[in-house]
Amino acid sequence: MQIGSVTNFSASSKIKNLSPNTSKSVSSDSSNIFSKTDKVELSDKKLKLDSLMGDTNNDGVISLDEIQGTIDSDLACVKSIFSKVASDLGIDPSSNISLTRDYQGNIRVKGNLENKDELEQYLNENQEFSQKFARLSANSSLVAAAKEGAKFQAAYAQNPVKAVAQYSYLFNNNRKWDFMLNINNTEFLPEVKTGL
Repeated sequence: MQIGSVTNFSASSKIKNLSPNTSKSVSSDSSNIFSKTDKVELSDKKLKLDSLMGDTNNDGVISLDEIQGTIDSDLACVKSIFSKVASDLGIDPSSNISLTRDYQGNIRVKGNLENKDELEQYLNENQEFSQKFARLSANSSLVAAAKEGAKFQAAYAQNPVKAVAQYSYLFNNNRKWDFMLNINNTEFLPEVKTGL
């Protein structure tokens, strides 16, 4: 899978705020918010694949192995932060807990916990945890979808009609790939479920 990059883009509206870490060059005709001269240029660092995927080999191609490496790294970080927070909050390590994200991107805790709200608040406010968890969720879903796509391709090579019938759910635009991190004792098990 290859991902392209954009070095700049023209905007049709006035740009007011950019991330303070972004190298920026903004020009705007303030008399006309629909000016064609609005322009944003992002620094090379912001465009590199490693800012999205962690360490890659910088050849412009992201392999499933590289994505899996990022998943493993993010999972280790999430596990470390979660374990410390759970210990600090006195959460029983044998509790069955699941972490997921809602439609606004907030981390949600599922399980029978007295201090579930406090745990959710901490996980959402911890920038490192929430960023690693979001990337873990996205990459895990991407890998699950890629694996399903590979199964379809193999089946299609054998019998196209049967493969399309068997994997027709892959062509449904409403299909969701829902990520959940199941935690019990020291086991942190990522899971991706598909549904409509």
